[in-house]
Amino acid sequence: MPGMNGVEVFKRIKAIRPECPVAVMTAYAVEDLLEEVKREGAVAILKKPIDVNDLAHLIRRHTAQKGDD
Repeated sequence: MPGMNGVEVFKRIKAIRPECPVAVMTAYAVEDLLEEVKREGAVAILKKPIDVNDLAHLIRRHTAQKGDD
């Protein structure tokens, strides 16, 4: 992603809407960065290639918890 990495995007989203559930998708196993987003509230870390069924389950689980916000 040009301009910023996924961790930076995650932090900007959480700064704007702290209550928003955010999942991070990565092709890289940079453990320090992954631990940082876990500590800061990522609901999941998904590894590429992503399994569409896992993503759909994650979305259903988090939308069911929040209702129609």
